[in-house]
Amino acid sequence: MPIIEGSTPAAADPFHFAIGFSFNSSDFSLLIIKIAAAPSLIPLEFPAVTVPPLRNAGLSSDSFSIEFWVKTTSTGSGSANSGQWWAGDGLVDAEVSNVVADFGTSLVADRFRFGVGGTRDVSITSTTSINDGDWHYCVATRDQTNGEIKIYVDGIKEGDSTGGTESLTRPSNIRFGSLQTNMQYFQGGLDGIVIWDTALTEDAITDLYN
Repeated sequence: MPIIEGSTPAAADPFHFAIGFSFNSSDFSLLIIKIAAAPSLIPLEFPAVTVPPLRNAGLSSDSFSIEFWVKTTSTGSGSANSGQWWAGDGLVDAEVSNVVADFGTSLVADRFRFGVGGTRDVSITSTTSINDGDWHYCVATRDQTNGEIKIYVDGIKEGDSTGGTESLTRPSNIRFGSLQTNMQYFQGGLDGIVIWDTALTEDAITDLYN
């Protein structure tokens, strides 16, 4: 099982969760947990895991990256061909009902999807299937300066789009293993979850994957 620790690119300060989970609808096993640059242990909420929002962790930037490893044979909710991230099963998610300044990642059908809210919701979907039972490295980035969002699977960029540039401060929590609205639970494994307070570059993501 891959565990991501250290190997931090220069000029990036991570709010770093090195975590492993195995989700199966109503229970999970916590494999390891390590928190850096956070004042206290994260609260656990059964059967998914809830952590404080980025702004409560001392991160002032609204540009960010979310990285993790995922392993599943489950088919997520929603269609891979259209729709927003909140139509899928939550992976690392901060969805809030209605069109508000939120964000999140999900498994939609067999694909990885990332989206942001604001004045409108914008989502992008991977071209690679991630539910083949192998571990896949997924990264989502958001650059607040221009609203650009990107997704990567196994070190390769697979999509980009442009959302708003507002601060994404509406979520009260970040949720691992379901939507933040406490629904659409993911079944599978999540590991090496890292949240950065910068939009990682493609070279940095390739280095982390390798």
